[in-house]
Amino acid sequence: MIPGKIYYRRIIAISFGYILFGFTVLSAAVQVSSRAVFLSEQNRSGTITLQNPSEVPVAVSIFFEPGLPKTDHQGNFKRGSADSAEINHPNLIKDWVRIFPKDAVLAPGEARTIKFLAGPPKELPDGEYWATVVITSWNDLPEIQSEENPDSNNMQNIIPDETISIVNYRKGKLATRLEVIDTKFNRTDSLIVLTVEMVNKGNAAYIGLLKCNLLDARNISIAQGQVNIDVFDKAIRRVELPIATGEFNHQYHVDITIENDGRKDLPNDLIIPGNRIEYSISLE
Repeated sequence: MIPGKIYYRRIIAISFGYILFGFTVLSAAVQVSSRAVFLSEQNRSGTITLQNPSEVPVAVSIFFEPGLPKTDHQGNFKRGSADSAEINHPNLIKDWVRIFPKDAVLAPGEARTIKFLAGPPKELPDGEYWATVVITSWNDLPEIQSEENPDSNNMQNIIPDETISIVNYRKGKLATRLEVIDTKFNRTDSLIVLTVEMVNKGNAAYIGLLKCNLLDARNISIAQGQVNIDVFDKAIRRVELPIATGEFNHQYHVDITIENDGRKDLPNDLIIPGNRIEYSISLE
């Protein structure tokens, strides 16, 4: 980044779903072709393309952030300092994936390819390994001096845009098995909010869908909802179910299904098959 300037972070997108085809707009500053990179023993390099659609130059910085993707107790994606357990997680990519280039300035309309190259340790066990990637961009405009303060260019405020992405490296035999630790709900007259806490017991991420169906005592469906889940280690996801007006028996329950099928943002051959979970909870 540029010395002598104050930086503030504006997080545009935290992506735990994968967008592999077409350009996804992150901000007015930069577009990115994909928000996940899959590497393997057979293909140790991968790329993303950054494009500047604006009429001004855009500076870009790409770097790895310590720790695994995580959620808070309400199921929201969060940023924060990684603790020692995260930093030492056996499936975390340490320093053996490199980025080329790490910094660039894109002219108006310019596209730039960013390459990821894996050089894993020789004795790396079978499994899937992950790294959190931060893509930061900001308008690389000339400094503007104030008439009242000619030195104000040294304190020019810059607000970078950020997106969080994932690099995956897969080796050998992969398996994923999900377990539900806890399911909680918060109920109002018009809304049911479910939070499901999960843990992955396999050596690869569990990629799938969490589906919820709100029913009354006569098994009449009132509302349905679903979210993508990508469980690397532990995760909490939230589903909101609005309570529709009607002649329903108010002894509600929710049927919950977790499965790999149904993801539209990933080709099926990139999803490691795992177990299917079905259960119900009473809201009384």
